[in-house]
Amino acid sequence: MIGEKAHIIFNNGSELIADRNPNETFDFGNVKQYWSVGHKKEIKDYYESLANNVSPRNTAKEVMPTQELICEIYRLGRKNFRSIK
Repeated sequence: MIGEKAHIIFNNGSELIADRNPNETFDFGNVKQYWSVGHKKEIKDYYESLANNVSPRNTAKEVMPTQELICEIYRLGRKNFRSIK
């Protein structure tokens, strides 16, 4: 991963390149600059869901497996592992 671009190679050999879409920009004023477009979309959706009294697009229950994976990647990275098995 370099900046907002990631090259992912899965165990089955397939690959995915994830990159920021420069056409997707949001101006939220003075926000933390480490937030990517994805973060900004989620924040916008969260506030819109509050204003409209509806559930957000992604609930905490739905995203917990992803959060756990990210935490595990960081944990393994601190130990200098190169892969997750």
